[in-house]
Amino acid sequence: MVRWRGLGGILGLFSLAILAACGPAGGPSAPQTDEPRSTQQRRLVVVTRGEPPSLSVKIIPAVPALGDAAARDLFNANLDYIDEREIAHPYLETDLPRLNSDNWLVLPDGRMQTTHRLRQAVWHDGAPLSANDFAFSWRVYATPELGHVNTVPISEIEEVTAPDPATVIIRWKRPFPDADRLTTGFPPLPTHILEESFGRGDIDAFTKQSYWTTQYVGLGPWKVDHWEQGAFVDASAFDGYVLGRPKIDRIRLAFNADPIGVLATVLAGEAHVTIPFTMYPEQADVLAQQGWPGSVLWIPGGWRRVEVQHRPDFLNPKALQQLPVRKAFAHALDRSAVNDTVYSGKSIIADSPILPTATYYADLDRVIAHYPYDLRRVEQFMNEAGFTKGPDGNYAAANGERLTVELKANNTEAFVKEAQIIAASWRQAGLDTTEATVPIAQSSSGEVRNGFSGFYSGQGGSGESQFDSYLTRTVATPQNNWVGSNRAGFSDPNFDRLRQTFAGSLDRSERNRLAIELAQILTDQVACISLLFTANTEAVAPGLVGPGSYGQGGSFTWNSYLWEWQ
Repeated sequence: MVRWRGLGGILGLFSLAILAACGPAGGPSAPQTDEPRSTQQRRLVVVTRGEPPSLSVKIIPAVPALGDAAARDLFNANLDYIDEREIAHPYLETDLPRLNSDNWLVLPDGRMQTTHRLRQAVWHDGAPLSANDFAFSWRVYATPELGHVNTVPISEIEEVTAPDPATVIIRWKRPFPDADRLTTGFPPLPTHILEESFGRGDIDAFTKQSYWTTQYVGLGPWKVDHWEQGAFVDASAFDGYVLGRPKIDRIRLAFNADPIGVLATVLAGEAHVTIPFTMYPEQADVLAQQGWPGSVLWIPGGWRRVEVQHRPDFLNPKALQQLPVRKAFAHALDRSAVNDTVYSGKSIIADSPILPTATYYADLDRVIAHYPYDLRRVEQFMNEAGFTKGPDGNYAAANGERLTVELKANNTEAFVKEAQIIAASWRQAGLDTTEATVPIAQSSSGEVRNGFSGFYSGQGGSGESQFDSYLTRTVATPQNNWVGSNRAGFSDPNFDRLRQTFAGSLDRSERNRLAIELAQILTDQVACISLLFTANTEAVAPGLVGPGSYGQGGSFTWNSYLWEWQ
């Protein structure tokens, strides 16, 4: 079993993953397998925590996708991909754009243009990939009713054209520094399948056709053979895959939202790989105790935080509008207890979305606000907000009304246990807290995810991309059909301005400075209460070689076409 602790453990794991990686990390070429066909015909069962609403990279229409991006990547390909060292490589394009070259121009009026030349690739039904597929997908993603128009990079793109079948030209509204790593941000759609129905203008019919599910056609390593809805997707290796035919002939993507059930299938040898968020540290510890012969990967994962409701229409109690009250709750949270109890001490305490591996982390750490567990500071801030402890040990307002908040968590074993520890920590500090669990099926509802009254524990990726989840323009509301990554409703004009400047800066040192300022605002204002960077646990069956680490912005299945049985 691979284990790590702290920053040194992260770096050690990265080194181990590089040594264990199956295939060259420096390029996308796929060596053809010479293994006996009988070995590679063994079906690989991959488990994900829930049935995805679609296998499309970008869900149409946009809905929360339960962390199943790695599952969907088994069936899709993008312009580029991110390896385990967070290095971008060309995927569907022949070369990455290079700044100040013919394929990455900064125009005199401040806009930008990138040119992407495509490899020869085919869709699962044999139709050739064309630049028109990207121009068409842009028209789809830019349709407001489908929910992606305010997401990056779609929000930054002005136009996409296809001067010839192998050339995609993207014109940008402003400088966009990540034009060389679009990964899952701008995937193509098959024009030959979808254009006619899209052209009819019936958005509801467009989103409900079987293409998105049981008749899915992608560009990835495996193609759909059969989708048994509610249970699994059976798929076979795609001979025409752009990086070379996968080494394993057949896979099954099984859906299982119960971590205990997943554990049982792993122990029984009925499941061979678990996708991130499918299994948790408790199950990993059981595998070790049972002497399971496979391996468990502990991989630095997403940034967990407790979202704080900022929308006045939903907020209860209103006291959470007061900054001292939010600071009191932050100081009353014992994050070490959460890490030790829920994540076996293998996660990393986080004060912001920026990982300690960032080159500018030391400078950031000096200026952001920190909220160590400190009951004296809790009392100081609550008194500042006009609250004092009553005879029962709970804080109350001057009129004697007790301050009571609700903490919501998705109904998985780890997250419920996490919420219990957080709530107990707050109650011990005199901050009366009730707990509520949200069934996994309901957690994909935008109204449920955004309409909480007080606090809601959650997780996203880590790093600078998480700043977008606190922009005013990404606030999810009933008016925009709850589409938007800003679940907390946080809004700060200075933060918005800095994020826009950050997005338009192509100078890395300037972006580092702006990232520090953005993190400083989030922590100063307690936009959320930062918890930790999770230790994602993935089980890998004995005899399976290839699964390993993955970089931020990348995918656990980034090299799945090279996985093999030995």
